[in-house]
Amino acid sequence: MTMYKNIKIKIENDQHSENVQKTLFSAGCKWGTSPEDSVRYIGADYIYVSSTGNISYGVNAGIFKESEKTECRLVQTTILEPVPETVELFGKSYYKNDVIIAIKHLNAIGH
Repeated sequence: MTMYKNIKIKIENDQHSENVQKTLFSAGCKWGTSPEDSVRYIGADYIYVSSTGNISYGVNAGIFKESEKTECRLVQTTILEPVPETVELFGKSYYKNDVIIAIKHLNAIGH
């Protein structure tokens, strides 16, 4: 069972929506009866969580304002991203992708 019940969240942008949804999924919330934890309705302005942990969305500011659900906000999120590979050339470290791009722009001798 989820700790998030009877709440509403105003969404700021697409990334915020994704982070909110992932936070809700990690707490056991789901989109309706769907067993999937897939991010949906990115363009929605509001996300709601029912008393049973079911997620729904809305686009009407009036309904959001009048809803008796507790308004919440995303306080902290952790985003992990891959660390870029590095290569060493002449005693210095460079990002591998930067080296590949630079090499592609070099003109070969004799061509």
